[in-house]
Amino acid sequence: QSGRRASLAWSIANSRYEDGRLGHSEDLTAEQLITTGRMGFLAGTDISWEGIWARAQWDRLIRETRWTGGIRASRTDAIGDAVTLLSAIKLDVAQEGVAILPAVGINLSFARGWAMHGRASQARRLPTFADLFLRPGLGTLPNATLTPEHVELDSELGITWTNRTI
Repeated sequence: QSGRRASLAWSIANSRYEDGRLGHSEDLTAEQLITTGRMGFLAGTDISWEGIWARAQWDRLIRETRWTGGIRASRTDAIGDAVTLLSAIKLDVAQEGVAILPAVGINLSFARGWAMHGRASQARRLPTFADLFLRPGLGTLPNATLTPEHVELDSELGITWTNRTI
């Protein structure tokens, strides 16, 4: 499926947290710039990307910024009517480092309405901007020292049945 999509979004939020019991308040300003996109090509190949820049400032933190980016290439290949192979590779880049994340999958149709699927991949979850810097309320501290979570093997095997009526 061919096609192209691109987006650019900017947001800013100013919040004031108040605790009347303690007579304490804190001001928070957070802004974020996000760009995403996808380009589909013929023969089942597509490229997608995402980039994020964010900044927070509050009473206990003068200013903190963070950026992340990633690009993913994926391909779908049909082998006859019954087998579909899926492959992808993703490159993540962030202040914490770089990761290359492969993924493979297979879908097999073996009877009318029945299919098996399998998938294996590696993953990395970067701490979100909120995990690192934002305070959802008084008494809850962000953790600016969080590091990425790594998943060495994420796999799945399943069977599905679909009742197709026309």
